[in-house]
Amino acid sequence: MSNDPDRPQHDQFAPAVGFATRAYRADLAGRTQPLGEHDDGWLAIAALLEQAAGLPESDAGSVLRHVERLAAEIASPAALETLVRREWQNSEIDPVDPIVAVAEEAQDHNAFRLAAHILDALLAANRSLSELQRGRILARRARAALKLGDVDGAADRYAQSLRIGRAVHDPELRARGWVGRASIAFSHGNYPEVWRCARCAARIADRHELRMLSHYAHNWLMVAAAMSGRMDDALAHGWRSYRAAAGEPLKEAEVLVNVSQVLFDTGHARAARAGWTAVLAMKHLTAHTALPALGGMAMASALLGDTPRVVWAAREVVGLEGAGAPRHSAAAALLECAIAFARIEQPAAAAEHAAAALQLARAHGFHEIAFKADSLDVSAALPSTPRLRLNAHGAAVARDVERLGCDRLPTHVALATVGDES
Repeated sequence: MSNDPDRPQHDQFAPAVGFATRAYRADLAGRTQPLGEHDDGWLAIAALLEQAAGLPESDAGSVLRHVERLAAEIASPAALETLVRREWQNSEIDPVDPIVAVAEEAQDHNAFRLAAHILDALLAANRSLSELQRGRILARRARAALKLGDVDGAADRYAQSLRIGRAVHDPELRARGWVGRASIAFSHGNYPEVWRCARCAARIADRHELRMLSHYAHNWLMVAAAMSGRMDDALAHGWRSYRAAAGEPLKEAEVLVNVSQVLFDTGHARAARAGWTAVLAMKHLTAHTALPALGGMAMASALLGDTPRVVWAAREVVGLEGAGAPRHSAAAALLECAIAFARIEQPAAAAEHAAAALQLARAHGFHEIAFKADSLDVSAALPSTPRLRLNAHGAAVARDVERLGCDRLPTHVALATVGDES
């Protein structure tokens, strides 16, 4: 067997094919309703792929063709379009693509284990995958591993995707591998490594016009720059990430939330609020994106003396928290609303929201939020955020974000889903 580290070795990471029903039951734990509209179809695809993985290649083909037809029937056209045309920039849909799109949809509905199972079983069952297809699926499976908290498993899969990309000289897989390495470095809190890996990814993605990979890479560069205090660089990379995501509203919203946070942290509250209001005016948000935008808008509105918008944002946060929104995001947003109420000298409302944040944080072990909520003095005057002078590029981003602002807010935030994380 070759010891060449850059040679693709399909057995180097053997997909762990288990039982589809076991994965689904684990995803469904604590719920009384199906996760989506096609739970039965997801399970059937997972079980059939599991069956095909255990068959000789000559016998697995007919099962795989059946799975491909079933996936093509239940994969939403929007999800397939996003995956193939925008994420992979392919002009044609391959028969395997709807299976990956189904796994993406299952993951979007919190069926993380079942989605991982589908991808593992697909890798094991389909022996005719091209190296590009295999590398792409490994990268999607790595994302699922991160969602499940399996950082080591994610790192292994991203490393294999990068090795395949190097071996077949494919820029897309190389960029995906570096983006994945940046996400692994972030999970370890190693921001210099996030910057190094994301810069490698950005160079490849930008050179080869891989738009969505450029979006991911520059988003990580924004995070790394912000964590090292280089706010002008953070704004420049964040805006580049935002523009690369054009046509993908959820991705635009996610990066705009972060760009607005950088603006707020530099004392540019009006521009920050404009970015957050632009996010909140979008349709079909996830609660994971809406909650930090609401908390941020409350904080910025308090600095600007806009009490009605503080009250509106807090009401929306409380409504989402009561509807089962992501617990960490809800606790953080409740705390930000408490700080906002304290700033506009409404101590009773501040105390109420701080208590709600504290209760949620203690129940789920969010220690930093619990400490801040418990130590918040709702009757004390809060210091204002110092306004930092931005360079020409940073100031241009601030102006561009401010132009996105909406004067009129919706009656309620329009969500596609509520409970999109634990």
